[in-house]
Amino acid sequence: MTSPKGQNLKKSTIGIIGIAALLGVGVLSLLLSADMIASSVAEGALRDKGFVCPEGVDADLSLSDRSVELAPMVCTSAEGALGRIELTAPMTLKLKGAGVKEASVDAKALSLVFVDRAADPAPPIKGGPPALLDVQAMVRAVILDMAALAERPWPSTRVGTLTLTREGIDASAQLRDVTLDSQQGFVLNAESASLALAGQRHDDLLDLRKLSITIADDVGTFKGTVELKKGIGLATVKIPFDVTIGAKGLKSGSPRWTFSASPRVPSFQ
Repeated sequence: MTSPKGQNLKKSTIGIIGIAALLGVGVLSLLLSADMIASSVAEGALRDKGFVCPEGVDADLSLSDRSVELAPMVCTSAEGALGRIELTAPMTLKLKGAGVKEASVDAKALSLVFVDRAADPAPPIKGGPPALLDVQAMVRAVILDMAALAERPWPSTRVGTLTLTREGIDASAQLRDVTLDSQQGFVLNAESASLALAGQRHDDLLDLRKLSITIADDVGTFKGTVELKKGIGLATVKIPFDVTIGAKGLKSGSPRWTFSASPRVPSFQ
């Protein structure tokens, strides 16, 4: 969501477009002016949030469906936990209301890079196969990063592929078919995910399905199905676990963690 200043600028954009249309300004000139203003407004709104976009912001305003399309870009911030936003494919902002209020964001691919910070001192809670210890460590990092993200207003967002990484740590999470919503708390849902884990100690393959992360005040919860795949001779066995990871005291810097993993009936391929 934009600041009041950004919202006022956007309202001014619509007003300028309306006046230009009444004065009979040519369509091409009108659209070029609208795009330039939309680019300037979008860049200003990001700047208000502490982000700098070295290559600028290229925005295309569509009056017919009231949307703004942002071209691929990279924006960085020296403030807060989110250090870099990388838009690797065009992103569409759907507009709503008599003014121009961001209602939703639709992106094919988005990467969020969080700044490195001290590792969570709490050891992983043992339970299930060794692979789940690595899942626990990665999910904890994602919960902490989502908690930091939840501190800023965030529009309703859909992302085809969302990549989460942290500077200085050789691990990442790639989530697919993602929705983000901060209307009531902060909720992330994804159809599936894969983890690139540093220093894996096992040969198991991991798939995550139907996962969700909820942040409410200083409490975070992860729920999802973790599927382990292991080769046995010529066959592959799939062992799904229903995993829940909870955190209380996220704002304290030393959250208290809970972990549970319930195995389901394995299957063979």
